[in-house]
Amino acid sequence: MNSPNSTTISCVQYSWASNSLGQNPCDIAERLNSVCSTSNGSYFVELTSDDEYTLSSEDQNPCLCTSVVYNLVSMCRLCQTEDGKIYPTWSQWTANCSSLNAGFPLGLPGGTAVPDWAYQDVSGTDAFNETLAADVATTDHSESSSSTSPSSTSTTSPTSSSVGVPSDKGNRTAIIVGGVIGGLVGLALLAVVILFFIRRRKHSRMAPSAAYLEAHRSKEDTASRGRYVPVDGSKADVKWLPLSLGGG
Repeated sequence: MNSPNSTTISCVQYSWASNSLGQNPCDIAERLNSVCSTSNGSYFVELTSDDEYTLSSEDQNPCLCTSVVYNLVSMCRLCQTEDGKIYPTWSQWTANCSSLNAGFPLGLPGGTAVPDWAYQDVSGTDAFNETLAADVATTDHSESSSSTSPSSTSTTSPTSSSVGVPSDKGNRTAIIVGGVIGGLVGLALLAVVILFFIRRRKHSRMAPSAAYLEAHRSKEDTASRGRYVPVDGSKADVKWLPLSLGGG
C-alpha cells in the first residue's frame, strides 16, 4: 500500500534499482522523507531532461540530509530519462543541511525496503556511482526493512561466490593436517625407540670390557704364582749313586 505522499514517477531504465516490493528509487526516497516530513504532497516530482533535484535550507531535514536518500535521489534522477545524467554531488545536495547523517539512522518506515546499493559510501568520492550500484544490485539482492535497518553506511563492492569459505570446511582441513602431523611425529618417535634397542643389542655383543680383561689377567697371574720357578733359572744338580748289591 502506498503512503499518502508517495510519488508516481515512472522509471524508463535501471529496473534493477527497484526493491522487492516493486518500488522505484523515487518512491523509496519519498517514503523515507515521510519519516521527517508532515506534508501530504510529494517532494520528488517528475523531471524533464534539463531539471535536477536540489535541497534548499527550508526543505532540508534529518531524513533528506542522509547518504541513503542522496543515493536514492541520484538514481531517481537517472532512471527517469535516457537523455543524460544530471544529479547533484553529495556536497551540493547537502550544502544547506544543518547536519549530515551516514546511512539512515532514524529507522526505516514500514511498507518499504531499501536495497543495499543505496547504502553506498559517498563521503570519499562526493558523488553517486551508478556503476558500482548496478554491480551490487545484480550480485546481491539484499535489502533493509524496518526490522533489519543498518545503523551506518558501508561501501559495498561485488564479491564472487567463492569468497567466504564455510567454517566447517576449514575445520575439516585443520583436522586432516593435524592428523598428518601427529602421524609423522609418532613415526619419528618409533624410529628413535627402534634405533635405541638396535644400538643396545650391538653393545651387548661387543668384545669383553677392560674390566673383564683385567680380571682375567689377575686370574692368570695368581695361577702362575703357584708354580716353582728357580730364581736364577738353573736346574738342581742331581747325582746318581750306583746301587750296591753286594757286601763290598
